[in-house]
This record gives sequence, structure tokens and C-alpha cells, in this order.
Amino acid sequence: MVDLIDDPLVHDTPSSPFSLSSPLSDYIHAESMLREELEAAKTITRAGTDPQTAFKHIATAARTANRVVAVVQGESENSEDPTFKTELASSSQAITAAIAPMVTSAKTCIQQVGNASAHHEFCVKAENLAQAVHDVYNVVDTHYNPPPPPPPPPVEEAPERPPLPAEPELPPRPPSPQLMEAVPLQSVDPIGYAAHKLDKDAKQWEDNEMVATARRMAKLFMQMSKFARGEEGEVRSKKDFINTARMIAKESEDVVKMARKVADACTDKRMKRAILQLVDKLPTISTQLKIIAAVKATRQGGDDAAADREATEMLTDNAKNLMQAVSEVLFATEAATIRVPPEQRATLGLQWVKKGARVF
Repeated sequence: MVDLIDDPLVHDTPSSPFSLSSPLSDYIHAESMLREELEAAKTITRAGTDPQTAFKHIATAARTANRVVAVVQGESENSEDPTFKTELASSSQAITAAIAPMVTSAKTCIQQVGNASAHHEFCVKAENLAQAVHDVYNVVDTHYNPPPPPPPPPVEEAPERPPLPAEPELPPRPPSPQLMEAVPLQSVDPIGYAAHKLDKDAKQWEDNEMVATARRMAKLFMQMSKFARGEEGEVRSKKDFINTARMIAKESEDVVKMARKVADACTDKRMKRAILQLVDKLPTISTQLKIIAAVKATRQGGDDAAADREATEMLTDNAKNLMQAVSEVLFATEAATIRVPPEQRATLGLQWVKKGARVF
């Protein structure tokens, strides 16, 4: 008979068929896999027919539980939320404490074929382990999907007040800048094409300050593109062209400030690091834009066509890089906002609501 307690498969944490890379779905998969292995072991030990196969199922269940413990520890190291870290540590300890009793009772059950009491003890210890793994899911689920706040207490009805005098209607809020519906051809107008892509990415959400800023940047780039290609538009002079580049750089600075506020409040270290790496690019690209725009304005309409073409290519590459970076910052900031404690989200001034979705 193989000694399950001393078997290295029970205590090691090798790579397993599942990967706990997403916050919730793979925890569910881990629990399902664990329960399948334990149920198979229960069936075989009840019949007392194949101890080696029973051992394989028990060892796999123990390794799965150990794998969950390792991933929970990684989750804890990645978080800066002290409450979440404490709950994860408690859950991890509960799993670790349940593994050895399950293995010990399984060994006794396998050795004492037909002993109903031993089989019952194994079933109890197996359920304890499965429940401990399930409790981890509850901790993670509550952290990433906190329950909604309780409804406010009922307010006593106040006596009716006389109607207030009518107030003059306020003018409607100006809409976000709209770009032309037709998407420019990338081969003909690469800056305009990139501007439409940024605007399209930003339009996934209801307007907030960062979304509106990104859409203004897209519109300004579209204006620069028209002037650079010799078309009439809102940018009518070289001075306007340079000033538009400066306006874009200023909008980029605002994006950096807003994203850094979210990064500072985010409790997920990986997401915090991802945002900071993205926003660190923006000041450099924005500074380059102002320099390249000045060069392009100087060469626009000059006698040196090759120099003008070179300046246009530099402007195109810079504009595409900046708009791509801003788009990535939008998505990273939305994701990181979910990992900001609920009591701090309201202070950020950024509410991320996908169009047609609920507010979080």
C-alpha cells in the first residue's frame, strides 16, 4: 500500500491542467475539478475494488488544493488591500489545514475495506476540503464584486410645498466633439484614421472627464491632419498648426494626471504598474509632437519636397503612437478603477459606464 501522507504528489504544487489567471472563473473550475476527484475516490473506496486508482484521485485532489493555496498567496502578494490580504490568508490556512486530514482519512478508508465508519470519516474530511476551496471563491468574488450599498432608510413624507416659480431653461450641454462618419482610408490619411480609432475606442463609454479629453484629442489630430495634407479646415495657418499641437500636449498632460490618480488608489499592484508604465510614455511623445509640428509647419509648402515629406512621416508616426498610448490608458484605467476601494471611487471623478451597461 502506498503511504499517501509521505507521497510527494500530495504536497508538491506542480503546474496543473487549470491556470488561475482570471479572478473568478478559474476558482470555480478548481473547485469543480477538486470535487470530481473526491467523488471518484469516494465511489471507489466504497466499493473497495481498486486502491491504486483511488490513490491517484486523492493525490490529484490534494495537488489541486495545494495549487489553489499557491495562487491565493500570489493574489495576496499582488494586493495592497489589507482587509483582502487578511481574508486570503485565512482562507489559504483553512485549505492547508484541511488537506492532511482528508489524506489521512482516505488512507484509513483504503486500508480498512468495507469499514463504513472509516468511509464516512473520509467523506466528511473530503467535504471540509472542498468547502475550504469554495470559501476562497467567496472571498475573491466579494472583493471584485462588492455587494451594492444598502438602500437608504425610508423618509417620512413631508407636507406638500407650494410650487416654486418657474426657472428659465438652461441651454443644453454641448455634446462631445463628433468626427465625420466616414472613416478615412489609412493609406490616404493615416492620422485621420488613427483619430477615428481613438474616438471609436473612447465612445464605448458614457462621457467622463478622461473619455471627453481623449475625444477632444482625436478631433484636434483630425484638424492637424487636414492642414498637413493641404486641406481647408479649422487650422488655417502654421501658427494654428503649432498651437493645435500644444493643445494636444496639454490634453495629454490631463490624461496623465487622471490616470495617476487612479493608479495611486488602485490596490492591485500589477494594474498599478501597467498604468504607470503607459502614462510614462505620454510626456515624451507629447513633447516630440510639439517639436515635430514646428518642423512640419516650417517645411509646409516649401521648396524642399523631400524635407516636407520626411516631416509628414515623423508627424504621422508620432500622432499614431500618442493616440494608441491614450487608447491603452483608457482601457487600463477603466480596469484599475474596479480595484479601487468603493469608498475612494467617488473621489476620483471618473465613472466608467459602458454604453448600455449599469454603473459601477
